[in-house]
Amino acid sequence: MKIITLLLFFNSAVIFASTNYTASEILDKSIEFAGGEENIMKISSIEYEYDITINDKPGNSLIEKRIQGKKYMKSFLSMDYKSNSIHFNGKSFATIDDTILITSKDKRVIENGKLLTYHNIQLGYKLLKYEITRIEDIKFNEFDCYVIKATSNKGYSTINYFDKSNFRLIMVIYPNKSKSLLVSFSHKDDILYHTQIMNIDSSGQKTIWTLEDFKTEATINKLWFNISTKENTNVPDDIKQGIFHPVFGTKTTVNRGKTIQTEVYNEGNSKFTLFVTWSNSNTMSLINLDSRSSNPDYILKKRDAILVKIPSWNSKGYVCHFLSNGNGGTQEYLKE
Repeated sequence: MKIITLLLFFNSAVIFASTNYTASEILDKSIEFAGGEENIMKISSIEYEYDITINDKPGNSLIEKRIQGKKYMKSFLSMDYKSNSIHFNGKSFATIDDTILITSKDKRVIENGKLLTYHNIQLGYKLLKYEITRIEDIKFNEFDCYVIKATSNKGYSTINYFDKSNFRLIMVIYPNKSKSLLVSFSHKDDILYHTQIMNIDSSGQKTIWTLEDFKTEATINKLWFNISTKENTNVPDDIKQGIFHPVFGTKTTVNRGKTIQTEVYNEGNSKFTLFVTWSNSNTMSLINLDSRSSNPDYILKKRDAILVKIPSWNSKGYVCHFLSNGNGGTQEYLKE
């Protein structure tokens, strides 16, 4: 219902004259509603996991990781659609579309990367010294909105719509005409988090992001923001095969060969065998070959599949984004 309401709001606009607050005052009040600058900036790092619905079908995975004000990455993984990710290390911006790596140092792209490092986009505008201009208010069927244009000194600009009843940001239009409708939210520790977002790209394709989990003050491996100097995303042989240990979760030994991966838990008391297929240069499929497990934390059934994308690695190990049975997440592995 909330999504339908916002779509009605988006499609039925009537313009009327601006009144009252300056653009900066509206921005400040919106930041205050979202938790206030001081509280928001106490978050040094944050990780998000979203379930993504495409064409009314959920079960796709998206993750975001931020070092606030410094670095950002986002990764999408699906059993039905091509994977993609973006990585901003503070200086350079890169996209990985399936297996194609594209880096950019375009000033406007870099400005977008800097903005994405902030948990709250309004605060990003303020701290990055965007020019904030108030344009005419708009009244929709369901919402009465203040409207602000935010422009960086490199020319990157967005149009932002704020609910007059509480100054909550409810829609952003980006330079390529794509849009984010901020459908629902909640507060934790007095800070606002968007729990559902509808994104509409420039072609009109709609995706719904539903927040599954988030963690603040997480220690985020710098590999997530790494931008390769190579032009390909080919995972090296010593990552494709070898013995590894996960950084998080149960004590496990992963032994991956060319076609078979074994996972041994609890010092040998539980073991799983999986069939390995590399679908492209950075993504593998793991098919469970065992009918049951003595490990109660292992939820895979026989013939269940895990899709694993490895966007970055080094001499010590790798990081990965995984998806199984509609549930996504991330893990880091160290070489033995």
